[in-house]
Amino acid sequence: MQGPYWRIIMGLALLALGGCRMLAPLRESHIAPTAELVPIADGEAEPPPAPELPPKDAARACIACAEELEKHGSEAQAIAFYERARQYDPKCRISRRLAVLYDRQGDFQKAQEEYHKALKQAPRDADLLNDMGYGYYSRGRWAEAEKYLRQALAVKPDHAHAAINLGLCVGEQGRYAEALELFSKVGTPAQARCNLAFVLMTQHKWPEAKRLYQEALRLDPDIPLARAALAKLEKAEQQQSAPPVQTVQAPAKKENRLTEANNKPTVQQAAYWIPPPPPLSASDEHP
Repeated sequence: MQGPYWRIIMGLALLALGGCRMLAPLRESHIAPTAELVPIADGEAEPPPAPELPPKDAARACIACAEELEKHGSEAQAIAFYERARQYDPKCRISRRLAVLYDRQGDFQKAQEEYHKALKQAPRDADLLNDMGYGYYSRGRWAEAEKYLRQALAVKPDHAHAAINLGLCVGEQGRYAEALELFSKVGTPAQARCNLAFVLMTQHKWPEAKRLYQEALRLDPDIPLARAALAKLEKAEQQQSAPPVQTVQAPAKKENRLTEANNKPTVQQAAYWIPPPPPLSASDEHP
């Protein structure tokens, strides 16, 4: 991280973590024309200590620093500054940001604690409910994910991200028609089929996924997701059908062994279509 953003962050860090004291003005007797230090005479009073920032101002400085760090991908450092802000002002509303960051860092227990704190402050925040549902979805806890995603849609029926996430969730539970209907509410028919194909690929249902990607291309020949995913599937099929090469093979490492049957192609999961992210909700703003 370089440039003016880094200098801003460093300045805020010194302010927030260095005792949160304001810089005291220099006394004239401390500045000499020759740039040499002038000692304080015997008996002369020491300069007064720099005044401390009020707790809420110190919290704001920490939050500002955390936000800049988060923008630049320094999530662990951002968490530290958000937590420091809470020490100065326990009422500052940063639980949602902490929940998302802890979730990304893989600490689901702390993420859940922060989600529940945030929900107490804003129980009808659709963005927050969506984030919480996605946290459960990403860990394969479909029933809990569905619960919060449905709550998000109950609060805001046109919440596109919640609809997409709920579609992924019910699709993982085998309810494909319901998933396609949810995807279709916020995307084109081609995009909806790409999303359902993505679900099928996570379940290693390659032929069904391929059929949906082909349908998506018939509906929209220019959709890039379907074209890229089909290319991967076809390449995997070609590799699978190629005759084996007789070579002397070393013992396979455990992590390189296929977990699926040999007649299934191995492909990377294709990305699915999502709408642009919404802005932060008003409940997530801090004082």
